[in-house]
Amino acid sequence: MENKKSVWNKGIRVTSAAVLIGGMVLSSDAIANLGSEKVQAATATPAPKAAGDVIALENGDFENPVVNNAAHYNQFNQSQVPGWYTTAADGQMDVLADGFNDAGRDPVTTTPSGRQWVELNANLVGALYQDIPTTPGTKVRWQAMHKGRLGTDTAIVEFGAPGSTMEQQAEMVDGVPEWGLYKGSYIIPEGQTTTRFQFRSVSSAGGNQGAGNYLDNVQFATPSVLDVNSSFSAPSTKIKQAVNYNVHVSNVGGMPSANNTVTVKIPKELSYTVGSLTSANTTVSNEQYDEATGTLTFTIDRLLKDSAADITIPLTGAEGTPAATPETSMTYNDENFEEDVYTADGTDASVAVTSNDAPVLTGEETTLLNPGNTFDPMSGMKATDTEDGDLTSQIQVLTNNVDTTKPGTYEVTYEVTDSDGNKATFTRAVVMTEAPTLTGEATTTLNPNSDFDPMATMQAADAEDGDITDQIKVVSNPVDTAKPGSYTVTYEVVDAGGNKATFTRTIIVTAAPVIAGQDTITLQPGATFDPMVGMEATDEEDGDVAANITVVQNDVDTSKSGSYKVIYEVTDKDGNKTTFTSTVIVEGAPVFSGAADVKVQPDATFDPMQDIKATDTEDGDLTSGIKVTKNDVNTSKAGAYEVTYEVTDSKGNKTTFTRTVTVPNVPTFNIDDTIKVNPDGTYDPMDGIEVTDEEDGDLSDQVRIISNNVDVNTPGHYEVVYEVTDSDGNKTRFTRTVVITAKPVISGEKEISIAQGSIFDPMVGMSATDNEDGELTGDIKVISNPVQAGVPGEYLVTYQVTDTDGNTTTFTRKVIVKGSIVKMTPQPITPAALTVSAPTPTKTTAKVEKKSKAHLPRTGDTAEKGILLGALLSVASLLLLRRKK
Repeated sequence: MENKKSVWNKGIRVTSAAVLIGGMVLSSDAIANLGSEKVQAATATPAPKAAGDVIALENGDFENPVVNNAAHYNQFNQSQVPGWYTTAADGQMDVLADGFNDAGRDPVTTTPSGRQWVELNANLVGALYQDIPTTPGTKVRWQAMHKGRLGTDTAIVEFGAPGSTMEQQAEMVDGVPEWGLYKGSYIIPEGQTTTRFQFRSVSSAGGNQGAGNYLDNVQFATPSVLDVNSSFSAPSTKIKQAVNYNVHVSNVGGMPSANNTVTVKIPKELSYTVGSLTSANTTVSNEQYDEATGTLTFTIDRLLKDSAADITIPLTGAEGTPAATPETSMTYNDENFEEDVYTADGTDASVAVTSNDAPVLTGEETTLLNPGNTFDPMSGMKATDTEDGDLTSQIQVLTNNVDTTKPGTYEVTYEVTDSDGNKATFTRAVVMTEAPTLTGEATTTLNPNSDFDPMATMQAADAEDGDITDQIKVVSNPVDTAKPGSYTVTYEVVDAGGNKATFTRTIIVTAAPVIAGQDTITLQPGATFDPMVGMEATDEEDGDVAANITVVQNDVDTSKSGSYKVIYEVTDKDGNKTTFTSTVIVEGAPVFSGAADVKVQPDATFDPMQDIKATDTEDGDLTSGIKVTKNDVNTSKAGAYEVTYEVTDSKGNKTTFTRTVTVPNVPTFNIDDTIKVNPDGTYDPMDGIEVTDEEDGDLSDQVRIISNNVDVNTPGHYEVVYEVTDSDGNKTRFTRTVVITAKPVISGEKEISIAQGSIFDPMVGMSATDNEDGELTGDIKVISNPVQAGVPGEYLVTYQVTDTDGNTTTFTRKVIVKGSIVKMTPQPITPAALTVSAPTPTKTTAKVEKKSKAHLPRTGDTAEKGILLGALLSVASLLLLRRKK
């Protein structure tokens, strides 16, 4: 039996011998649009119901063979180009790729489909064609994209049986840079089992028919047919649990399909989350979801012949049902034939949705506490679940703002989750009895450098003690009125009964306004000087306050060269005052330009010549002649430094300039490098973090965690990296080592056997070790030892050991006490005096043996032999005594 490839090639060989015969039947609209029309209107086509005999040409996008050289162009023999043939004597074809620039033309040509296209003629004038096996009476559609190369090119599209006269379908006339689209429909004539689809060059810009007439996205095929199938990722799911609904779409027709729109009617037993669609082999777009009707629609990419798309729709169980069945359908059309829209109904799948009971969380709804009492949020709480049983140990405290130092009613919120993800919550009211009342101004605004009395406006009263304002203590007061910012002052008062009240006050030190203007102004001798030109002033609260600027000092005399100072001042509505000094240089001597005050980050490289220039009216640029006469800047040490510069012009005029360089401090972390956390303990990486800065004060609330790999359930050493940035942009990083300790390990045989009556030492064979403490055998405690060595039976001995971190491990050993065996020893009997000796008990020694199922002691056999021997000796003794008588 021939495979598909050999049959296909055989069909091409047979049909190519009969090209250009048989009649061609064109639809009336296609005939009417022959010539230069680019888009032909096709008649309405019913939606295809089955793939049937699929007709399609091969390699219509010219993507094979691949062009991968730097020129974006290759010439191939027709045997290397699947599906296509040329009538040119040399059998050559030109295949071009995106990025091809014809003789340096700009812009370069790009393809409308894929990344490659073909030129109708390579070296010689010829026709480009395919011979396609066809079924007479079948309606096919065709299309082609055409473009000129150097100008307007013309080519003919023609069909027919091989060996017969070709019937023209369209004349393609296009220039640059746009591609033209040509399309139509065609009914295979009676008796025409092979149809030749051919392009023939008519003319090209420049007069060379061997060049030009670009072609791409060629189709000659029966309509596209989409096959839609669906399936679920599991046969069943639970309420509130997820399950994937997978839609598989494949094009089993001939034409590429376009405007592929999928509609899924989701039943009420399932719910969908908008935006959760995914696909690994297509692009999902235009998603719309009507929650009221459960209708989800979206579009996917065009589908070529024999290609497929897979879309995953995550759904969630909403109501119980034995079968929830989505209804899936699609609408689409053949690419570039929007007038005929097809509908495809999918093969739908079902999923069972089962119930999922939530756990039950119970506890005391209202708890009363006196001030200062200890509050355990887990006291009295219990959680149960129909499937999981007791879940009390899984209860989590979501919120707990109980402050036993402050009277009032608080809420503690609990949550528990079962193995199916169902949650239950519970709210407990915690009522604290009344403590003293501490009041005062909650927010106080201060001007920079003003006096601050922390006790101003503060009062304290108690129901029993009366006025206790004089008992107020300032717990924390970081206020620095020299630095604008927000500060927190904390107060505390305690009544005669020991009840404590606290109060937090916010102190805002306002910022002074900011004056902006030119630091240095250079004037020509005799020029007019307006000190207000270019001056601006803003304030955080008042906004633009430029109108409030006043000139405090201005001794500028433009008739005399030199350097002058102009001092400005502005005051905001809070009374905050700012001054600004501008240097005005009347040219004559050399003039320095550059910032008088600069800030350099700690440990940064300082170049004293950066942004410093010197100019002179006659000599021009004197920057290269600047000398640094003083420079004690040390960026490794915070502080203010002065750098002094000097420059001299050709006339000996000397000018000096002083720049102030400030090196700020960096923030400081005040925490331990290493902390320990016991297994399964609670770890908050921000707990106890304290950072201070000389200028900004407390920056603890500005700390960011850069990395944190701590796993409290796995012993080991972890690192948490913190970072903080002050208002000057200085950054400090700090790495803390977090050690999750491990529990100690007790080793020993879990089951031993000893003989009855032996001495039992519970510590024999026992040992204990710890990752950090090492050998802990000496710390093992026997917390339970009921063993009675004289009484046969099984006993459980319990051991316990605790390491230095407080981690405790227990171990249980089974001790089996076995019964002793008594051996009877016969005594010699003489005729003179027959004596029956009592059995002498055999001395036994306690021996600890390892229990083995393969070699159990045969205590039953030994006991039976001892009894039989004793009976025989007794009978013999009686016979001898009787004979003697």
